[in-house]
Amino acid sequence: MKNAIAIMGIIFLLTVMTSCSNFQLGWLTMDLGSYLIDFPRGFRLKPERGIDSDVGNFVSKDMTLGYDYGAYSDTLVANTQEYIKQGWWKDAAIMMYLNKLKYPDVDWVETSVLNVRPSVKTDSAFAEGCDYIANCAYRKFRFQLPITIPQEIKDHNVIVDTVDHHYRRLVWPKPGKKGITGVYMRDERETGLIACNTRHG
Repeated sequence: MKNAIAIMGIIFLLTVMTSCSNFQLGWLTMDLGSYLIDFPRGFRLKPERGIDSDVGNFVSKDMTLGYDYGAYSDTLVANTQEYIKQGWWKDAAIMMYLNKLKYPDVDWVETSVLNVRPSVKTDSAFAEGCDYIANCAYRKFRFQLPITIPQEIKDHNVIVDTVDHHYRRLVWPKPGKKGITGVYMRDERETGLIACNTRHG
């Protein structure tokens, strides 16, 4: 059974951002695997060759919207909470900021984050420009690590919600910033994932 997904909101954002106003009236539906996607008239489907997923573009005279449909579709931009939870920042923070004489052989994978707080002015002496401070534990050790949020995350709005059993992520640049405008969706009852996006700048 196909999932009817209207991405009019994301197309509207793209239309406004790129000043495209010459689409023909009316909509057309494009068939993409388990999904039916509604587009303004003037778009056409242009499949490309992918390795582990169906990839390609929805193309109009003024705009190209890429898509990736498969089990390994790009989830686009993470939000701040996701980035902190993923913990990939721990390895670099341990190497750069942890005193190896006081805390030898700390393994970033086994390091637990006890809690996270926003950085304050005095934290700049520890790690200049950091955004958060994580209180961490590794075996008997307790220590702090700085977290610096990547600029790409700071430059984007990210909304995550669930619609009709679909996990959904909407991403678009903050005013005055360049970046990705896109939507990622995952059917939580199946394995079908889809990501559609375009990049500005």
